[in-house]
Amino acid sequence: MNVCDLLKKSSQLINNPVEVSGWVVFIKKQLYILDVSIEEYDDSDHLSRIKFKDRDIAYVLLDAIIFALGGGETAIYHMAFVNGTLLECDGELLLDVDSIVLEDKYFNQDDTLSLIRIPVDIIAAAFEASRQRDPSLFIDNPSGDWMDYM
Repeated sequence: MNVCDLLKKSSQLINNPVEVSGWVVFIKKQLYILDVSIEEYDDSDHLSRIKFKDRDIAYVLLDAIIFALGGGETAIYHMAFVNGTLLECDGELLLDVDSIVLEDKYFNQDDTLSLIRIPVDIIAAAFEASRQRDPSLFIDNPSGDWMDYM
């Protein structure tokens, strides 16, 4: 189901397994899934979105991504298919992720662009290995541009 449908049915789905698809983005040091109808975002505070319970998933997502965006607020802006449990904490919906598959682009041998689905390893050991390679992910950056971390 998409994010809007999940939000509409959320009261019935709290503490239950869910499958949701949408755009995974990293905004203001948090990881979210946005509704699939969103192709651009100007005001990320007013979108249909659900926050991931564990933002550290961003580390392993960045390792899995073939084409990160070229700058701006988020390097992660990829279609994803997520299985997890919908939770509610202090009135906020959270997605406790069990598995995630990213959709990304890659170039074929004939230089044509294709889409690929990438299953992402979200076990704790993978987080730690990814965190060691990029420890600056959650550090404040006054410009807001992720390329400034590089």
